[in-house]
Amino acid sequence: YPGEPLTAVIPGRALQELWQNLSLVENTLRAVAWLVLGVSLLAMLLVLLSSLSERRREMAILRALGASPPSIMGLLVFEALVLAVLGAAMGALVLSGLLWGLRPWLESQLGLPLTFGGVGAGEWGLLLVVLAAAFVVALIPAFQAYRRSLADGLRVHL
Repeated sequence: YPGEPLTAVIPGRALQELWQNLSLVENTLRAVAWLVLGVSLLAMLLVLLSSLSERRREMAILRALGASPPSIMGLLVFEALVLAVLGAAMGALVLSGLLWGLRPWLESQLGLPLTFGGVGAGEWGLLLVVLAAAFVVALIPAFQAYRRSLADGLRVHL
């Protein structure tokens, strides 16, 4: 009817555009998450390296008491893995707390119902990737501690 033009929304086309826009945002957030992981691993490496230089005497005393270089290496790798596991657990707890706390507000203000069904297989896989990366990063200071001699740690540095 030319006197009164009609507008129509094609639901399939509108939903396709919406999912394209959301996939761009999702990919951007995924890239930011990988960058945060990389910076976190670098920070963990730097902390382990700086603590290794400060703990030189401790490592030498452990060696003098009979600890083998591989056991010292294992202690440093274990320390890094404990840090990674605690970080992942704290992240999961904060996420669960935020989802639980913000659920009523999001439902009332935005009409967005949230459900949290626990950790899925994809999240477990990502957690294993993070732990493997932490293991690899921890090998760098652990190998440095492995190479240091007993006399190096017991010598007085002025």
